[in-house]
Amino acid sequence: MGVLKMRLLFNLLNRIQEGITPNSKYYKMDSNEYNNFLKLLVKQGFIQSSKEIRLGYIVEYKITAKGIEFLEENKHFKFEMPKDELEIPHWVRFEGKEYKPRVKEVISTSNSNNFYGNIDYSHWTESMEIAIDASIQRNGSGNVQIAGKSTEEEVSKIEEELGITIPDSFKRVLLSYSKRVYFFWYVPESNAYLLNYESCMLNNEEYYATSELESELKIQGGGFLDDGLWDLDKLVDYNSMREDLDYLDDEYKQQWAYSLVFARDGMGSYYAIDLKYNVGEVIFLSNEGQYHGWRLGKDFESFFANWIKIGCAGSYVKDLIAFSTLESPYVSIDSASSKTLKIWMSTKS
Repeated sequence: MGVLKMRLLFNLLNRIQEGITPNSKYYKMDSNEYNNFLKLLVKQGFIQSSKEIRLGYIVEYKITAKGIEFLEENKHFKFEMPKDELEIPHWVRFEGKEYKPRVKEVISTSNSNNFYGNIDYSHWTESMEIAIDASIQRNGSGNVQIAGKSTEEEVSKIEEELGITIPDSFKRVLLSYSKRVYFFWYVPESNAYLLNYESCMLNNEEYYATSELESELKIQGGGFLDDGLWDLDKLVDYNSMREDLDYLDDEYKQQWAYSLVFARDGMGSYYAIDLKYNVGEVIFLSNEGQYHGWRLGKDFESFFANWIKIGCAGSYVKDLIAFSTLESPYVSIDSASSKTLKIWMSTKS
């Protein structure tokens, strides 16, 4: 059972033991997905129905001896479980070893754009500049252009055109750091850095089945050459494209249909924020199937906080996945590949 399911199971069993059975909205889950999860728990013997109404629809559950045993064996989750119930949907989706509470939004009565939190983005700019310097030293090239912050009016206008609310994590970056970041770097193949696949999610068969992999990966660049890392003014165009999905199979349509695209890689694939399934997470969208829906970060800020610190290294999604760990699919600054690349680039932690 994956880490995500274990945290969800722990919270759900804990609530049922308290005499409360949460609904799908409590976890911000699709109702069918949630009901199927409950059925699975009944089948596996963690819970059983205690009350039914006509047509056999179960409205109440009670925990079994197996469920109580699970709570006892995993009581360490109780100490990291957020006290703020609004944070529970994010906690049950977390796939790492140590959960750190999400950044709180601090509401202010002033007109400053900084009321979205006390996040320090200065290291983002520094890390991109270091990556470009490292590429130039290796006979490569690069460029970074960071526009000013968005205004609330600009964000609201785009939200109105999109017909959705931009997720808080993305909105904080737009309002507190930049509305548009263009960044890329590149080095000749002879100066590329070689990474080893051994300690990343690509080799974790418990989570993902992958094809045979080459032993080493060449990193020749980072960022996106065509349109940059994100651009508020291009969100409408990106997502108009996303809506033209008649040629895709139903299996691929789902994540395309319920996401907010914020960048493209120039090779027909896109990076987006999941709006329905693992809400808020950064995911990879492909029309070719391979790695489609791969989860890259728990939210927009977290993804870029990790990826930018390694110079947004990688030209393909498989490159990014090489910077994950065996425990989580997310790009991580603490992964073995990230640590060795940072030494190569002489970046700071």
